[in-house]
Amino acid sequence: MAKTVYIRTGLTGGASGDLDEEDGANLLGGDPALVFTAGNNILYPYENNASSSGDNSPDIIPPATNPGDNRWILQGLRAEHVQTTSGITIGQDLTVTSGGTIGGSLVAQSGVTITGGVSVLSFLNVQSGATIADGLTVNGTKYGLIDEIAKSTTATLTIAEVSGVLINNFGQTTRSTLTLPIAAEGYNFIAQCGTSGVSTMFKADSDTYIILDGIALDDADKVSIELPALGDHITFWTIQSGTTTFEWIASSGIGDWIDGGA
Repeated sequence: MAKTVYIRTGLTGGASGDLDEEDGANLLGGDPALVFTAGNNILYPYENNASSSGDNSPDIIPPATNPGDNRWILQGLRAEHVQTTSGITIGQDLTVTSGGTIGGSLVAQSGVTITGGVSVLSFLNVQSGATIADGLTVNGTKYGLIDEIAKSTTATLTIAEVSGVLINNFGQTTRSTLTLPIAAEGYNFIAQCGTSGVSTMFKADSDTYIILDGIALDDADKVSIELPALGDHITFWTIQSGTTTFEWIASSGIGDWIDGGA
């Protein structure tokens, strides 16, 4: 027998438009329902399954009339492509197997699984876990994949360049110094050598210092590697050292990273 898809605008209350308003005597096992609550713009996908559980909205909703063993069970939302011009809130899980663009915010009250790429133009709020197999871009910042940037000449690093990225010296031909921005909460990056044999230095700002493998260097001193081999690397992150001050920590991975002085 064919199933009926129920479209509703409310969850409970037994009124016209509510999910529990449909008489249980009319329902079949496996009937699907979509509830879009206009007040908070949440989309709830449901399936009618046999259960004796009591009302536990929004997860489990029995019909108000002749419930029997009919229960609306909240389901995860799975889509090959998600495209919205405003925000979207999912009452449970969201699975995206292809790409998509969400014009506003994405709020998921449970987990998010993304196996394609999704761009969110405002903010992302996942109240449980998130699995991102390809890439997620929120307000211009990409998550799920680590961006790798090449810095082959002397430069001052920007905040974006010390925020969860890989810095590679690939293409470097002469000694170079990369000056770190003033340390602040949450900065972190990994520096790696894709070009061997050319000295690379990371210099602290004049108002901060670097703690290299547990040893605090002087303000504005450099961490250097003179003759790096392919694959040599070091990890940098920031630590709060005062009410409003932060310093840099550097933990050498592979290679002879040393105090390079001022």
